[in-house]
Amino acid sequence: MENVLVLWTGTNDLALNTTNVVPQVYANMVAMAQAAHSAGWKVVVVMVISRSNYFVSTQAQAEFPSEQATLNQMIHSSTAFDAVADPAPQLTDTSDTTLFWDGCHLFPKGYQIVADLVVQAIRSIPQ
Repeated sequence: MENVLVLWTGTNDLALNTTNVVPQVYANMVAMAQAAHSAGWKVVVVMVISRSNYFVSTQAQAEFPSEQATLNQMIHSSTAFDAVADPAPQLTDTSDTTLFWDGCHLFPKGYQIVADLVVQAIRSIPQ
């Protein structure tokens, strides 16, 4: 399949704000998907994964799991995207140094999980 946008965004928005930005992040994702669709592209969205590092404040860190769950639920129930890749259930243990190198960014094994799910999502899009 050609012309597929893989949209993986939102984690830094959640981690670097102290107010609930979930509605705006979701609206931005939908706007990006709409622009891609208008250009003839299909859109695969990747769910937000866990993180335990690089937060703007302890408040943002405390709120991250709830906001992550809310945003992921909005993504999952949306019709704005052609397919969803959900590595979140497999990437929850940010202390697993085979998956995460700093509690936020992935090592190759973690990225491979994401890549495999993105491939599956792309293959699930009707041609």
